[in-house]
Amino acid sequence: MLIGPSIQSCCFEIKDDVLEHFDSNHYNPSSNDKYKVDLQGWAIDQLVRSGLEREKINVINKCTYCLDTLYHSYRRNGTNAGRMYALAGWSN
Repeated sequence: MLIGPSIQSCCFEIKDDVLEHFDSNHYNPSSNDKYKVDLQGWAIDQLVRSGLEREKINVINKCTYCLDTLYHSYRRNGTNAGRMYALAGWSN
């Protein structure tokens, strides 16, 4: 399993209105009632809870928000952002 580049906790900030959707192990208070969230860590935990072995999960830790010359980001560019594609699949 591969988790590709995504917005990282350095740039993914949410307000407390959606905080309940995330495990408290994957966010930290930031400022002004906002929280920084580790989406990749949250996704890894979800996969492990579903039965996937942690050793079989590879992660590309690149921030799509910070690396503006490499990746599109709706958070950064709004409706002017390009699009990225994701694929999901299982194999035995």
